[in-house]
Amino acid sequence: MGAALSTTESLSSSVHTLTLGLTQLLTAHISNGVRVNYGNHRVSSKYALDHFGGAVPPPDSILFPSGFSSTNGFFEFLVMGAANFIQGKFGIDEQRQINFIDNLSVTRSSHQLKFGVDYRWLAPFSSPLSYGQAGIFSGMSNSPGGALSGTAVIAESLAIRSNALLARNFSLYGQDTWKITTYRIGVLFSARASEFTTMSAMARSEACPATFLTRPSSSSRRHSFL
Repeated sequence: MGAALSTTESLSSSVHTLTLGLTQLLTAHISNGVRVNYGNHRVSSKYALDHFGGAVPPPDSILFPSGFSSTNGFFEFLVMGAANFIQGKFGIDEQRQINFIDNLSVTRSSHQLKFGVDYRWLAPFSSPLSYGQAGIFSGMSNSPGGALSGTAVIAESLAIRSNALLARNFSLYGQDTWKITTYRIGVLFSARASEFTTMSAMARSEACPATFLTRPSSSSRRHSFL
């Protein structure tokens, strides 16, 4: 059992990066290098019902309550042993990053001094469906739980807020390498500090069994998923 032939899935991905660098020779014994990088990776997924095989997709007003649509909600209609019909947004994930690095090199007689700073800003977030509704039926029968009965085996509705993570990482180091006759000795010092902030929430309601769909009257227009 899988998705109906009239159910399509769209997956999009975009990546944007930018890196800038500058190296300066300040004096004959001092040089400095700076690097700045920005990165953004965004992935989104959504489902839609089309007109394959003469199917007539129902409008969003039938599938979603007021204030929601296929642009911010998710609808799933599953009939065991038949097919799975899906419409709406599944989620958007995005990673954003900024990285700044500075390195200073100083040469003094037999000493080679190096100092550096590394700052990273990470802000990934996930934007899932704001509203979701799913109904699971045991088959196409008229008995309770069957699709023709209008009563689902399992009916579920949920709402999920976006999840965000903000991480700031700062580190620095100092290094001294010097040469005594034929021996080379080095000392390295480094320190690191990090900060993380998260935010997420989810609400869910379930009912089993539950009345999921009502039978249309004789004057109502019928919509077909197939």
